[in-house]
Amino acid sequence: MPSAASGGGEPDFLSALVDALPAGAFVIDTDGNVRFATRAAGALVDAEPDELVGRSVLEFVDEDTAWAYAAAVAMAGDHPHVVMGPMRITIVGKGGRRSNADLWAMNRLEDPVIGGIVCLLTPETTAVGLAEAVNAVANDAPLTTVAARVVRAMQGHPTTAAAVLLARGPSGYRPVAEPEGALPAVLDGGPWDRAMDTGVRQLAATVDELPADIARDARAHGFETVWVEPVGAAEAPPRGVLVLWRDHAGRPTPNELNAVHQGSAILALAWDRHDSVE
Repeated sequence: MPSAASGGGEPDFLSALVDALPAGAFVIDTDGNVRFATRAAGALVDAEPDELVGRSVLEFVDEDTAWAYAAAVAMAGDHPHVVMGPMRITIVGKGGRRSNADLWAMNRLEDPVIGGIVCLLTPETTAVGLAEAVNAVANDAPLTTVAARVVRAMQGHPTTAAAVLLARGPSGYRPVAEPEGALPAVLDGGPWDRAMDTGVRQLAATVDELPADIARDARAHGFETVWVEPVGAAEAPPRGVLVLWRDHAGRPTPNELNAVHQGSAILALAWDRHDSVE
């Protein structure tokens, strides 16, 4: 089976459409070897699609998440015509570069044209991480555990942000959960102060809307905007703020804002169950 990039006799429109999908698609056989790959699938592992054909998908999956890939494919084989997923896996590209993605799979082994298991890799989404956070709340996990899952979820689409949950005390702000890597400093006069004082979310389109010292520090860390969502019941002062740093400017779309609101609501529920920050 040729790759979409090579055309393979398909009409130009169909080939271009497959490669334009906002996800990576590939087909594997019962042994997990790639029979077909789109250009987007190859890009996830820094390779041309033809380089993937004939190779095992497990060559490109981090060993810690290989079980998720194997489970999705096995279930797809056991349940024809049922979509399996999403399951989060970590893709390993050339040079060891890692990126997270959500895997979907469907059994088309009996299809005379496809003859394999169709897999779709979408960029990591907030949905899976937020579901994990809800599960943590249901199991009465500590606030720090729930917060860590929400913060990680915000890295996915549509928000694609480096997030931190901040609590404010007598000595200033302190992180309840934060991502790996350095973030801008929590300086006085920032949108976190306004969100805490007013209970109203702050949605800067660009860091140029912020005080100059905060804007300089944000750009020094590679960020172009910041959104701040208060966390807590609507009728009470916020318990904290969920701060999202983004590497490109712009205010949130309705879809992005919904994901941020969901994350804040989950945090508020966890905070109500655990009155203190562990």
